[in-house]
Order: sequence, then structure tokens, then C-alpha cells
Amino acid sequence: MIKWRPSHLWEEVAATLRTRIESGQYPPQTRMPSIRDVMQEFEVGKNTALHALEHLEEQGLVVMVQSQGTFVTPREEWPQA
Repeated sequence: MIKWRPSHLWEEVAATLRTRIESGQYPPQTRMPSIRDVMQEFEVGKNTALHALEHLEEQGLVVMVQSQGTFVTPREEWPQA
């Protein structure tokens, strides 16, 4: 029997990374794992890893800087829940 999944894989990856950011595992103003690292850890494709990081950027938790990486934004810039 096929089990229905309520979310996309990129959402699961983004949720895990968000939890790590909020718990302080990835402190503000530090570099996040690269797309390649996310691909390897979560065993996902490049588009899935990229979409997860882009989602975090849309939420204001990270900023992606071309050729430099993805960085956690300062807490005061995080959206209020």
C-alpha cells in the first residue's frame, strides 16, 4: 500500500534545517551547509536541496550569496511567529 505524504521532500529538508537554525545548531551569521552537503546528508537531488534553501531564504532565516554560500541571518531579522 502506498502511504500518502502531506508534504514535498524539499519541505521536509527545509523543516529540518529550520529546526537546526532555531535551536542554535547553525547560529546567526554562520555559513549553512552547501547545496552539495545538503544533497549528501538528506540523499536528495540538487533541485530539492536548492528549493529547501530558497524556501528558508523566502522565510527570512538565511541569505544566499552567489559564489559565497548561504548564511543564517541575525535573529532580529527573523520573522515573528
